[in-house]
Amino acid sequence: MRYNEPEFKKAVEQYKKAIGKAKGKVFLVTFPLSNKAAFLSIAPLSRAIHELGADLNVSGFVKKSESLEALQDFWSTYERYKAGEMDETTDALKEFVKEAEKKAKGLEKFMKGPDFILKAGKTGFEGSFEPKYNYKGILCRTILTRIHYAGA
Repeated sequence: MRYNEPEFKKAVEQYKKAIGKAKGKVFLVTFPLSNKAAFLSIAPLSRAIHELGADLNVSGFVKKSESLEALQDFWSTYERYKAGEMDETTDALKEFVKEAEKKAKGLEKFMKGPDFILKAGKTGFEGSFEPKYNYKGILCRTILTRIHYAGA
């Protein structure tokens, strides 16, 4: 991809300022593929999160993401399990964790959800904090042409 480097760096710095301290944190960004501003804003957001020492996961979807909904249900169940709530789903998870730990020590640490979830809104990402979209440094015509040909 091609960038207007000064504009791109400016966008990265704006995101870093909006995020603050994030070392060791995990971010999840979700957006509909039809939201081109969100898509184009991911590049500087990704760089900012990387420079802050955090990890970024991104999920783009067409209408609705069933896999993302399943993950959110799992994370919710895991939080209830860790809080000591017992029902049919948390009990099943408890048994799964018990058996999984026998085969793969340390697996449970990967079951926790992300520290921050950001969803694409009309003018910016929404969630734990709300940075505005910033993609001016990206040469849109080239990227949007590629997206169009890819069928998104």
